[in-house]
Amino acid sequence: CSESIASTDVRMLMSSGPTTLQPGAVNEISFAVVWVGNQAYPCPEIQPTVLAGQQAAQFSLLQTTNETEVLPQTGALTASPNPMEEKAVLRSSSQALINSLELASIEGKQVRSFPQVDALELTIVKSGLPSGIYVYRASLSDGSIATGKLVVK
Repeated sequence: CSESIASTDVRMLMSSGPTTLQPGAVNEISFAVVWVGNQAYPCPEIQPTVLAGQQAAQFSLLQTTNETEVLPQTGALTASPNPMEEKAVLRSSSQALINSLELASIEGKQVRSFPQVDALELTIVKSGLPSGIYVYRASLSDGSIATGKLVVK
């Protein structure tokens, strides 16, 4: 490999401790599998993979509040209220229009698609969405991509 990474090295290190759990206690662990397309696997260029890992880390560190979730590092969108009960409004916090938006379950299954929004905001209605965590990916008119999570009660 040009990055001095052995092509047979497929190890991964995860650390989440030290942790002591009492009976009935809960500890949540988040992790991401990073894959970058258009790379020569099993020996990809390391910089695009590192950048994708940093973006995944930013996404997983988002915190949902009772009011609004702001995602400046992956695009300028807010979702409010988040968690939502009946509906939530996703708004562009810049002047970039939301061109299109896809909503997927946490398992990655697309559950809603809005192919031609072309507006500064989009209302998502709960109708038929089970309670859970969803992720959205919006294409904006300035060429950027905004991603985030939406919690449905």
